[in-house]
This record gives sequence, C-alpha cells and structure tokens, in this order.
Amino acid sequence: MGATGGKDLSIWVDGTSGFAWQWAWYLRDYKNVAYPALDTPGDPPTADVVIVHANNVEKIRPPLTAYNEGKRYRHRWWFPEIYRDLTPPKLLVSLGDGAQWSQWVRYFINRELPASLGPNPLGSEDGYVFFRKDLAPRLES
Repeated sequence: MGATGGKDLSIWVDGTSGFAWQWAWYLRDYKNVAYPALDTPGDPPTADVVIVHANNVEKIRPPLTAYNEGKRYRHRWWFPEIYRDLTPPKLLVSLGDGAQWSQWVRYFINRELPASLGPNPLGSEDGYVFFRKDLAPRLES
C-alpha cells in the first residue's frame, strides 16, 4: 500500500490563467505545493496530486500514465451578469413591464435565471484533478 501523504503530500497546481490563486489559500497548510505552468508538455509530473486547468488537460494528459484517469470539477462558477447593461432608462421601462419586473425580482431574490439564457447558463472555470495510482486512500478514524 502506498503512502497517504497527509500534509506532506506533494501537489502540483496549474499556474496558468489565474487558476492557482484560490489553491494558494486552500492548500496553505500543505508543505509541498508547487504552481508550475502546465500549458505546455514537458517532463512527467512527479507530484502525488496534479490539479490542472481544463484548457490544459489534453496537453498534460499524455505523460500522466502513473495517475488515475482524472476527475473534472467546477473550479469557479458564477451567475451570468445580466444586470450589467442595465441603465436608468432601461430600468424605468422594465418597471412598467410586469413580465420584465417579475424576471428581475426572480433573479435578484432567488437567482432564477431567464429561460432565454438556455439550459446551462452558469459560467465556470473547470479543472481536472489527477491522483497517483499508488497513492493509498487515507481513512480517518
């Protein structure tokens, strides 16, 4: 059975596209974290865990033979900023339109998005996480 690593686990986080800024905080207690740019193929990673921006995953995947297949996750996501083009005249016109008023209330109170934005209107920056195949799961007692 391989090592579990604990706080000594070695971790590589993709340093491109502003992808690493949240990880620096989340992983602040880990001792072996590096933030290399993973947007160009290079030597195979040596870390126990590799976290890469979705835009770079196909570039880094070939040398990841010692890792599991990887798991996609939403790194950062946000609601569409449909209010950005709202001007005072547009706001006044929308106040007189019951359907438009109802739409704004649903958005600002419940974060319900208009159907016109489609079935998947949330924006996101996605990532992939890869774990070494020989890394044993850590069981908490």
